[in-house]
Amino acid sequence: MPETFEVVPGNREFWYYGYAFRPDAPHPVATVVEPFTTTDELYHFQPNDRAIEVIARAENHPVMWERPWGAGRVMSLTLGHDRRAKDNPGYRALLRAGIRWLAGYPLVRPLPGARLDGSEPVVVDFLDLADHARVRGGAPLTYALDGNDNPGLVEASVAADGTVALRLGGGSGSARLRFRITAPGGLATTAEAVVDIDRERGGNLAGYRGVRASVSSAEPRRDVMDPAHLVDGDLRTRWSSAWVDEAWAMVDLGRTDRISRVVLHWDEAYSSVYELQVSEDPAAGWRTVLREDAGDGGRDELRFAPVQARWLRVLGLRRADPRWGHSLHEIEVYNR
Repeated sequence: MPETFEVVPGNREFWYYGYAFRPDAPHPVATVVEPFTTTDELYHFQPNDRAIEVIARAENHPVMWERPWGAGRVMSLTLGHDRRAKDNPGYRALLRAGIRWLAGYPLVRPLPGARLDGSEPVVVDFLDLADHARVRGGAPLTYALDGNDNPGLVEASVAADGTVALRLGGGSGSARLRFRITAPGGLATTAEAVVDIDRERGGNLAGYRGVRASVSSAEPRRDVMDPAHLVDGDLRTRWSSAWVDEAWAMVDLGRTDRISRVVLHWDEAYSSVYELQVSEDPAAGWRTVLREDAGDGGRDELRFAPVQARWLRVLGLRRADPRWGHSLHEIEVYNR
């Protein structure tokens, strides 16, 4: 009987045993497909062969995987039992990515955009295309700029190693850059990145290039350890602290600015008691601008009297659930 479930690209097993049967690094196909919900039939299957690379799971059961077979490779996809399931955009994206991988096309993870305030007229390390692209067999790739819809605002150049540099013109606005990544046999994939320039430095201050996040501790799982998840603009990623009552996450805006509003996007493991603190020099101490004693998770929009600060810290004092740590998807900072 068909049932409705979420398909999650990735190789991590959801058992929380503290160990994994196989490495949990995602297969390249998993990095280019978003999670999706489908109505389909689900086979209950758990592989016992470490050579099997799981690409996607549903309710922890593999629904797509790849494995060596003789001198070649075999990929299996168990979804798509009827027309409705086959018409699902997520299913089609998963199938398309798998075919392109086996055929030798480069797979390119979504390229991050950037918000710039124009203070750097030249950005020498805007993007590393090589870090976002993979091809079966690991052959060397070539990289090129394939389009720019606003060359008067920003010029882009691509080095042989895939490093992208920018030279900014005057004014504010947006530019959409398109890149071509080519495998040795000539098969190519294009990917786009958007550059936003706001010389008035409006919007989410934590979204500007150069902002850095740091944390007091992290849960020992690869997918929640990186503090950069707090300011990557992606609500699918998150940071989680160690399982302790007091933990903090800090954002360095790169320069002192006016702050009057902060938006916190909590995970299900949220802080029930926390303080919002600011500083112009963490070594000299912190000033609390807001305290929450009855936090209920979700999205917290916090307003307070405007202050001048470079650093902002969320200090978790009590966990809502003692089984987990404090966990945030994103921290947004605004000057109005």
